[in-house]
Amino acid sequence: MYMVNIETVLGANLADLFSFQEKVVVIIDILRATSTITTLASKDVSKILATDDVEHALSLKEKNDFLAIGERNGMKVKGFDFGNSPYEIRNAPLKGKKVVITTTNGTKVMKMSESASEVLIGSFHNLQALANRISNGSRDIILFCAGWKGRVNMEDTLFAGAVISNLQTKSWHLDDSSKIAKSVYSKEKNNLYKYMLTCEHPKRLKTKFKNEDIQICFEQNSTSIIPKVKNMEVIL
Repeated sequence: MYMVNIETVLGANLADLFSFQEKVVVIIDILRATSTITTLASKDVSKILATDDVEHALSLKEKNDFLAIGERNGMKVKGFDFGNSPYEIRNAPLKGKKVVITTTNGTKVMKMSESASEVLIGSFHNLQALANRISNGSRDIILFCAGWKGRVNMEDTLFAGAVISNLQTKSWHLDDSSKIAKSVYSKEKNNLYKYMLTCEHPKRLKTKFKNEDIQICFEQNSTSIIPKVKNMEVIL
């Protein structure tokens, strides 16, 4: 029986060490891009585009009636309608709207994953649905943690470990990065939110926006929707 390989990219600066072709890639940017996108998935928007270019997002807003969502360095981009904020999105009337999103880390790694067989969006919101999807598949998996500006961060590593820990029993081959992620998650899973508040990126972001955003990003299994990314369009 073929053993499915699971590899984990712990930060975008490590991506060149991996081959994405013929694999399913899961994009992970817990604080906050993938959490924002899985929140958008419940809002009945008509279209979601992702871009790594702020000017492109502003052009879509000005010329094509898109709502612009996003940030740079954690802060809402000037001229955008919303920041990269699940808290703002959850309470916004977005039904039928077209949306473009750009972020410091998450949308960058979406672009980097375009050669994959399939690209999925993962957050704690759709954790179990995502784990079930992977469990029922046969392609090799790459869990692609965006990290912070290419570097490893804890929240994305923990989520990669959570996905691995929730897989159904079968033959999996984990690379060392995946074993690290699983080990860290297994140690901290019963105290996840409190532990996260001690880590660098949550501390950095707490100075810039409401704490409700961080809380929402760690809510588990609020949706079964697994958004896909194809040609930088998020398909629900």
